[in-house]
Amino acid sequence: MKLALTFCVAFIVASLLFAVYFCCVAHLFPFGRSLAEFSAMFQPLEALFTALAFIAIVIIASAQSKELRQTKRDTAEAFVRASRLQAASARLISMATQDDPNVAAARRELEQQVQELEQWLQAYLRKQA
Repeated sequence: MKLALTFCVAFIVASLLFAVYFCCVAHLFPFGRSLAEFSAMFQPLEALFTALAFIAIVIIASAQSKELRQTKRDTAEAFVRASRLQAASARLISMATQDDPNVAAARRELEQQVQELEQWLQAYLRKQA
């Protein structure tokens, strides 16, 4: 949203500059109706719009870079949580096969980790939408 607002403001400013420039040039420097004189009047505006396009490309590249870094962090966090969950489930299976008396506590811990992972995934998906 912030990026769209920035582009809207830039477009409005560029349009106002165009209007001011066109009015000033047309009234202060009358041209002799040749196409070359008329097109030369717009060369500074072409440079301005080219610069605005370049700035827009830089802003978009920066925003995409930040989003990619955040996605990498989220993926790493999800991988760590899934690894912990897998280790806890392996421990529970190992305890169950050995008739360990702590199986119930390990099962509750595993269920809690599953719940935490589900909550984290739901929050992550809400944030992405």
